[in-house]
Amino acid sequence: MVTSPEATSPDDAAIPDMPSSTITGIAPPEPALPSAPNETDTPKLGAPALVPAEPAILRIAFQPDDPAPTDQSLAQIKSFANVFKQRGGRVTLKAYAGALGDVSTNARRLSLKRVLAVRDLLLAQGISPERLNVRALGGARDAGPLDRVDIVRAGG
Repeated sequence: MVTSPEATSPDDAAIPDMPSSTITGIAPPEPALPSAPNETDTPKLGAPALVPAEPAILRIAFQPDDPAPTDQSLAQIKSFANVFKQRGGRVTLKAYAGALGDVSTNARRLSLKRVLAVRDLLLAQGISPERLNVRALGGARDAGPLDRVDIVRAGG
């Protein structure tokens, strides 16, 4: 508070330190408020931004809560196995299940069932088990589909 030495009445004795526009009755313009963010285009607080899905040699889609590959996926797996048998190298099977970032027991178990189903199909097609690494990861942490098994180069 600033006191004025020329004050002659108690009302004039203490004048708060304010911009002159407020004292004269004219308030400064309100700062513009940003528009409310849309929930679909902004990540939740504390949630990391989604990274693009890792490039996959083959991405196998699954129905939610279903551990078995679809008929279309079976044909893709068999086609991949035929080509992979003729080439050297190893691959990693990465399975995802459940909601985004879900690491619950149920999500990890479902992803394990999926990755083992794909592995069994590849073994039935004559692929050596030493060429296959499996990873059951639960919910995806990237921008790829939630219910999938990715076949990627080993080490990825």
